[in-house]
This record gives sequence, C-alpha cells and structure tokens, in this order.
Amino acid sequence: MKQYGYVTDIQQNRAKIRVVRESSCGGNCVSCKGCPTEAVFVECLADDSIKKGDTVVLTMPTKTFFKGMLLGYGQTVVLMIIGAILGYKFFGNEISSIVGMLGGLGLGLAISKVFSSKDRYEIKAEKADKDSVC
Repeated sequence: MKQYGYVTDIQQNRAKIRVVRESSCGGNCVSCKGCPTEAVFVECLADDSIKKGDTVVLTMPTKTFFKGMLLGYGQTVVLMIIGAILGYKFFGNEISSIVGMLGGLGLGLAISKVFSSKDRYEIKAEKADKDSVC
C-alpha cells in the first residue's frame, strides 16, 4: 500500500503526516461531492532526511495491513460468536445470548486496543520524487 502525504510536524524521529483519503473510485469526486475525502493524520518513524513541509510516500507491507484487519475485525467477530453461543448454552435463552455476544464484542475491542499500538505498524515514510507527485 502506498499513499502520498505532507509532513506537518517532526518531533525527535517521529513525523506527523497529513494524508488525504482516497475514495474507492480514486478520490475524483470533487464534482459531485459524493465521497468523503477529508484528511487524516498519521504518525510514523522518519529518518533525518525528512523535514517539515516535505511531500512523502507512506508505504505499508500488505502482510501488515491484513494482519491489522484480522486483529481489528476477525478476532472481534469470532469472540462475538463465541460469546453468543456460550451465553445461550449456559442460560438457554436469547437474552443471555445477546449479553454474551456483547461481552464478546467488548473483549474483542479491548484486545484490539491493547495490541494495536502505533509502533506495531510498519509504516515507512520516504521522500517523494517531484515527478511522482500528482
């Protein structure tokens, strides 16, 4: 995954980068205003060559992206299903199944929060070539 961004701040060896989100159609929705294209900020490690005001290319390995997706969504859904099954098995009614499902959701979100620190992502910022920037 590659994304272009603009360095807004650097403190020590961490850069704060403004990235404009692309929509699924490529981000060309200016005429109809149909897709949200607001900017998000990403923090990542940066080397000494990157300065405030530089345009950079952010890259993340595909493996890291899918691992994050599984951690964020996959294990949460599995814990919700397990919670619903255990709630129904132990108490035998639908209300306990719903409570078990919500408990699994809460546990899944808590686990995702603990294991998704910013430093685990392998996002790298490199200076962008003048020719490659749109």
